Amino acid sequence: MKKLLSCLLIFSIFCLSCSQQQNEEKEIKTGNEDHPYEKVRTYENERFKDVKIEKVAENSYRVTGKAQVFEATLSYVVEDGHYEITKGFTTTDAGAPDFGNFEFTVNAEKREPNTTLMLILFESSPKDGSRTHELIIPLTHDAVQ
Repeated sequence: MKKLLSCLLIFSIFCLSCSQQQNEEKEIKTGNEDHPYEKVRTYENERFKDVKIEKVAENSYRVTGKAQVFEATLSYVVEDGHYEITKGFTTTDAGAPDFGNFEFTVNAEKREPNTTLMLILFESSPKDGSRTHELIIPLTHDAVQ
């Protein structure tokens, strides 16, 4: 009986680890004239791809990318580990099963100086409204400016 329970536990842990979404971060080099060797980070997971963050002002970031989301609507929240700083939603130019382009600007100011702001993109479940397919992106000072 103990062996059976042990096997079930191991199988459950394996299945859980396989089903978790993994955020993938990539760096690409741009070839523009002003910054020929500038590295641009892109982020992606199963539902979001080519997501880029550009710092446009002191506490303002432009977010662009592609999303494959239900009814072309994606949601976002900016957190600092303790507080929800801001949240909202935007739409893409195409709904699932296609990937649609999106672009929006988010304004977020830290409440505490030693925290890191995290932008979380997600799709709201049509079933219960819960967050699905979260893509977590740090809003750092080295965002492209």
